[in-house]
Amino acid sequence: MFQQLIHFLAYGAVLFSVVEVYLTLNKLWSRKHIKEVADSISISARATGMIPGSIFTLNFFFEQQWQGFVDGAIWLGASVVQILVAGGIWVAGNKRHHWLSLIGRSIGHETKEVFNLAKYIFQVESRNKVIDLLAATALTDKILKENEKNFVETLADDWEIDISWDKLMSRFKRADVSALFNFSIEMRKYLELNPGKKEVKLLLELIQELSDQSGHSRPENQYIIDEVGEAFRHYPSTNYDDYFQVQIVPQEKEQHERLQASGAEMRSEYIGSGFTYVLEPFFTRNFADHVVSEFEALGYFAAVRTIDGTAGYELEKCG
Repeated sequence: MFQQLIHFLAYGAVLFSVVEVYLTLNKLWSRKHIKEVADSISISARATGMIPGSIFTLNFFFEQQWQGFVDGAIWLGASVVQILVAGGIWVAGNKRHHWLSLIGRSIGHETKEVFNLAKYIFQVESRNKVIDLLAATALTDKILKENEKNFVETLADDWEIDISWDKLMSRFKRADVSALFNFSIEMRKYLELNPGKKEVKLLLELIQELSDQSGHSRPENQYIIDEVGEAFRHYPSTNYDDYFQVQIVPQEKEQHERLQASGAEMRSEYIGSGFTYVLEPFFTRNFADHVVSEFEALGYFAAVRTIDGTAGYELEKCG
């Protein structure tokens, strides 16, 4: 009986959604021609919200859960209307333009405003390191794309920071060290500045936005986002119980000399027959594995250790 009651109330809940959507759109509809109202709606936010909404709605459809399907369809429809209003298609002077071009222009304006909040949240002393970290992100594939460059330069200009891409590329676009390892070093240097949690959260959003600037999905993009997210989850603690460690073992004297000359921040351990170079900490397995793969591509022997604060470590992957 209780289940039947909930089943009946679910249909009633759909009516509440209809009323809520109507009241929301009714107030918006009467102001749809006002430019300030259109500009106040984030198309990116609405579009992002439609992704999980569409998935849940389709799932309800295939599961024949009609209450959830109808509720999801109502909110998806409301999001479409809000996107059209945000595009300014009813604003005076815009009617001669195609609605797709108007939405594209609105997204362009929104992209330029992405750094407005960053101006006030990031500490002055950490801003240069944020630029370094974003540059390291852009150069993880060792190819600097124009839209990635513009993204970093826009933020640097807002902060009145002069950047030299020649110097940045000499640091992060190196042939002798893993690009992802370079990135992890910059991330640790940033956290050493003790940024606030709001700042850390916003930085992760900026890194995600910059990763999207490549125009196509690369595995490294997700590795970086997952690694940063996990590192920030531990923050502000620096005592890690569980993490991953990468060991680089030179097989020739030339490799040993090349690692020393690289100036990369790694410690060495004597293992009886020679030295191994230790890189740590890494917080996700995919990121550590990819660092190993990058050093393997440079001709080194490499391995991943899983460090367990209670049980020592285990050597997991050898190159």
